[in-house]
Amino acid sequence: LEGGVHKLTAAALEQMLSRGATAFLAEDDILGYRLLDLAAELGLNCPADFSLAVLGDPLSLFDPRRSWTSFQIPRREMGMQAVQILTQRLSNPESEPQQVTLPCTFVPGNTVARPPGHGT
Repeated sequence: LEGGVHKLTAAALEQMLSRGATAFLAEDDILGYRLLDLAAELGLNCPADFSLAVLGDPLSLFDPRRSWTSFQIPRREMGMQAVQILTQRLSNPESEPQQVTLPCTFVPGNTVARPPGHGT
């Protein structure tokens, strides 16, 4: 979604759903809350009408009503790896650039459900 969270409208959400979208992956919980607010305007409910997962830890205040299905990003490990790679690169500028992949952890929540008509 280009243009930020406020560029997402109820009409755009309705159009995506009418084209067959059953799930959304939000960059953060702020966009997740925007999707939920727009869905409510349309009389829709998550996860009954669509599923929603959020990348990373919540940015906003804790909401006990919402347990996001999410992917926890290993931010601390990313920082440690970045410092280690930078230190190695500074001590040996001729070395090959490194790329490290760190796994994200799936965190089950209450915003994902099996779409209607797709088994029990």
